[in-house]
Amino acid sequence: LFKQRAGNQSDLSYIENNLIGRVVKLPLAKGSLIRQDYLAKKGTLPGLVNLLEEKHSLLDIEVPKTGFNVFIKPNDYVDLFEHCKNGPKLIASKVKVILVDSMALGIAPMQVSSEQRKTRQLSLSIPETIFPAIAKAKKNKSLMLTYQNKKPQKIFTSQASPSKTYNPKPQKRFQELIMIHGDKKEVLKT
Repeated sequence: LFKQRAGNQSDLSYIENNLIGRVVKLPLAKGSLIRQDYLAKKGTLPGLVNLLEEKHSLLDIEVPKTGFNVFIKPNDYVDLFEHCKNGPKLIASKVKVILVDSMALGIAPMQVSSEQRKTRQLSLSIPETIFPAIAKAKKNKSLMLTYQNKKPQKIFTSQASPSKTYNPKPQKRFQELIMIHGDKKEVLKT
């Protein structure tokens, strides 16, 4: 790519000022085009630091190599629960998986074979605010990882004017019962 664009002086200047010395966020195949969104911010050092958001830390956890865990790959989002006496308690929602089995996106397989005696290593990007709670749950061996496909609840607002109030009709618990016996009809209301 550099050789093709180096014929024009303005292109060469662009390459020197904007591409040389920059770090990419994702692994790139040889000969592929470099898009602007593949590049980390200027001045970013190579390594894991450019995969993390600001005020996040990496935490490694082990999960069994069974069930949905065989499908986990980098850039997936998982939820973390702590198993308590009263049942599971949500600690963090939508936590980003950075590495799986020490392999990045594009290198880690989309699925691995299910083996009950083996584990997978997940590196998660944890916000600093909840890091102590997750580290404590990990130490106590009460940390659970799961996927949730939950849509956020929608908030509906009334379009009625503030002076009017809406009083819905009370719902009847039972339907009226009509009994017909010969030429007599009886309606039982509740």
